[in-house]
This record gives sequence, C-alpha cells and structure tokens, in this order.
Amino acid sequence: MTRKGDSVIVNFENVFGTPKEIQWSWGSPVSDSDNDSNGWQPYANPLTIPLTPELREDAPCTPVTLYTRVRNTEVGKIESFAKSDAITIDARVEAQYRIRSPYAVDDEIELNDIAALAGATLNDFSGGRGDPNYTRLPAFHLSLDGSDDCSGVASFTVAKAGSTISSTKALADDRFDDFVLFPDFIDAKDGLNRFTVTVRDGAGNELPVAFSLVLDTSDPVLDLTSPGTITVTDRSPSDSLLVDIDLTDINLTDAELPGVTTSSGRQFWGVWIAVSRTEVANPANNSALEWIEYETPGDSSSVRVPEFSLASGLDDAEVTPGDYYIYVRFLDRAGNPTDDALSFTYTLVNVDEPEIFLPIVRR
Repeated sequence: MTRKGDSVIVNFENVFGTPKEIQWSWGSPVSDSDNDSNGWQPYANPLTIPLTPELREDAPCTPVTLYTRVRNTEVGKIESFAKSDAITIDARVEAQYRIRSPYAVDDEIELNDIAALAGATLNDFSGGRGDPNYTRLPAFHLSLDGSDDCSGVASFTVAKAGSTISSTKALADDRFDDFVLFPDFIDAKDGLNRFTVTVRDGAGNELPVAFSLVLDTSDPVLDLTSPGTITVTDRSPSDSLLVDIDLTDINLTDAELPGVTTSSGRQFWGVWIAVSRTEVANPANNSALEWIEYETPGDSSSVRVPEFSLASGLDDAEVTPGDYYIYVRFLDRAGNPTDDALSFTYTLVNVDEPEIFLPIVRR
C-alpha cells in the first residue's frame, strides 16, 4: 500500500540482461502509445514510480495493476512481454469520529478512572453534564471508528496548540471509544484549550481534526445578599405531582475564562434540582439528595422549569401528601454547581398520580 501523494517503490527480481530504460502504465498494458511514464525513462532497481493524479485523488482501495517493460538501448532489444503486479493504494484516512466533553458520556466508572489519572476524584468535580463544549476535567471523550479504512486505523496523536507536548495511542482493532487526558493535563489552565487529533491509518495517511474545549474548574457563586427568588406553583389539577418552578432575578457570579467570550446577561447555564421530604440544613453536602439537571436556554436571569415532578429522586413510598422541600442550585456551562441553593417548601394536599390511557385494540 502507499499513501496519498506518494509514489510506489518497485523492486525487480530475476532480471536478465542489462536494461537501460523502462516504461510503465497503471491499469492497462504498457506500449509506446499507452503509458504513464511519458515515454522511456532511465531504468533503476529499485525504481520509484509516481502515482497518476487520478490514483492520488481517488484511490479505489482495491488492487490496481502496474505494468512495466524494459529495453536495452545498446543492443536495441525491448522486453517481449510486459511484467505486472497488483498494488493496493490507500489514498486517505476513512474514519468516523466524535469529540466531546467527558461529562457528555454516561460512564461514571471510566470517568472516575480518568479523574484519578488527572489527580482528582470524581467528587471533586461533581456537577451536571453541562455544555458538551465545556469540561471540568482536563480530558475529553473520543469515539473513533476506522473500520471502513482499507488499511485500518493504526493510531492517533493528540497535540495542544502552542505546545510541544503530545500523546499518541496505538489502536489494535480500528476503533477507540474512551476518555483521553489533555497532553498537558498536569499544567492545564482554565479557559479555551485548542487541540488537534491526528488519525493515522496503516498506510501512513493522516487525518488532522482540530477542536477546542473550555476547561472550567471554578464553581459559580450565588450572591446571598440578593440571590433571587423561587416560586413553586401547582398545575391543573391542583393535586398533581407536576409543578412549575419559577426562578426570578437570579444573581450569581462566575469566573471569567481566558479566550472565552460570553454574551451579556445571566451567568448560569442550567439548574440542579433536588427534592426531600425532610428539611435539609446543607443541601450541597447531603449525599441523600438526588440532583436532577435541567438546561435553561436563553440569557434571562429569570427562568421557568415547567412540569417538574415532585416525585423526582424519591422512592414510591415517599410520594404521599405533605410538605416537599425543593432545593435549586445553579450550574455554569461546565456543569459546576453553586454551593448555595434556593429553597421552597411546597405542600401537597392529595396525590393525584398521572394516568396513562391506551387505545382499545380489538382483533
């Protein structure tokens, strides 16, 4: 196989006589009127023979026959029968890939492992998923499938823009689906980080893929002097488990990140909501609470979470009439949560569980 833009190196075995010149042709028998060598050329063994422009640009990834014939100009003899060999040309990397935040992948065990390699624990970076272009860990998730490449995908290299540090991973089965640390993860800085993943196949072709991720390890901070307000209202019917949560004039600050331009307005990406049947003194440090993430699109500091279920995160036996303590924390784009939360106590008089009505089917 040969790479796109290269030539093939041809070795001639069991040569009789003393050839002085050679002609060659790709895909059809060589002759004076049909050749790709532009006539007779000086003979050498081994000999570098260029690909035609068509083969360089649109290699079929199937065997292509190269025909050659030689002559001795001193005695005027031309080889009676052209020699040939089939060569498979792989002109480019054929691969599908996807690069995204490690928190966009539902694999907590592997995420914990990569966090440990980065010198942190998953709990140190607990939070929501956030925007897939942001991360709280100096890592990303790479899905790579090179099974359609005729020579197979052999490796990939991750290099950071403006840095000489890189890392290379060899592949055994043309696929990769795992977390990858930033090459400079030890010294990675918050802000915009630009990278190039270069995929290589077995023929040596390269496919460079440029991408960027914003690293943000700072938690947003809720302004406790004027944090905003939370209101929970029932829906029709009034004893439904579904409620609307309105968050008004939320006031918090988040760290400015180098290389990142944000629009004016609010500084949170979404909310984290938990429900408890007993009042919680410190929601951020209560491991019994199950936090549920909601993205709240837009720039307004006032948002609504519609049709939130009071049963979220609770066992069936806990869903009874009475007080429900609702806690709301705020997430930045990287999924970092505020330490402080807004709270609201909602009293449910009766439990009217949702019903599902199915059409009658007769045979």
